[in-house]
This record gives sequence, structure tokens and C-alpha cells, in this order.
Amino acid sequence: MVMAVYNKAPYLSESIGSVLDQSMDDLELICVDAASSDNSLQILREYAGKDPRIRVYSTPYTRIPAVTKNYGINRTKGNYVFILDADDYLQSDSLRRMYVRAKETGADAIIPDLQTVTEHGEYRSPFMSGIKGTRNILLTNRQAVTESLDWSIHGFALWRGDLIRKLKLAEFG
Repeated sequence: MVMAVYNKAPYLSESIGSVLDQSMDDLELICVDAASSDNSLQILREYAGKDPRIRVYSTPYTRIPAVTKNYGINRTKGNYVFILDADDYLQSDSLRRMYVRAKETGADAIIPDLQTVTEHGEYRSPFMSGIKGTRNILLTNRQAVTESLDWSIHGFALWRGDLIRKLKLAEFG
């Protein structure tokens, strides 16, 4: 997993906790701090000191989040890579379910359900599951890009590691 961090101290404990609480233990969490001015880097280092699955890097600030995420992607070793924003959380079985589906289908990417939640814990739109509620759809690359243009599907996915390390994220901003 890769987590790019910039001034997200209030969210880090819950976000990192959601990674460490996964039902799948065979994971690494690579956190890349982009010169946060709050205590985000300190929090990341505290977690890394307690759990050997966490590696922390610090980079000069960039206004292009994809640059920071690519820095982390370049340091991954796993067969699969998931990019988690520092203020996002996972259900405890998310990685295992995505991994099982990837193995079953041989897909390049597995797109999980997405639920938007306010800072007070209230669910709000969008809730995205599959395409218009249908989960068991296999898309070609062209179909996936087309569906993502209007957010019929979102951009979070469990990627085949060799693919995401080769392609990386587009660094525009």
C-alpha cells in the first residue's frame, strides 16, 4: 500500500489503523510525507517504529500529489499495489476481498466500493459500487477509462504491481 501524506495529522491514526487492521497480514505500507508543516511526519515515524510493515519516506513538498504517490509506488515490492489517501479508511476485509478477486479474474485492477463519509461519520453521496450498482463486470482498459471520465467508476484500485510500477500515475496538476 502507498499513502501520500501532506498535513493530514488529524486523520492518520484512523487511516493507518484501518491498514493495520486488515484481515490480510502480508502487506507493506509505504508512507511518503511531502514536507508537511503539521506533525504528520512525526506520527508516521511513531507508527513505523511500532510496526515493521510500515516504511516512511520524506520528500520535498510538491503540489502534484501523483509525484509523491509515484515516489512510493517506486518503492513497493508486492505483487499488488493499492494507493490509499491519508484521510481515507478501509474496511477490515477490503484488501483480502480485492486480492481474492484479482486472483480469480487475473484482472489488472480491482475497483472496490467507495463510500463518502463526513468528518462526523455521516454517510453521504456518492456511494459507488461497480457500474451503476453492478459489481461483476470485467472492463477492458478502454472501457475503464471511458467509465472513469464521468465518475461512473472512481480511481481507487488494487493494481497489479508490475503494471502500476511500469505505468505510474500521470504527473500533471
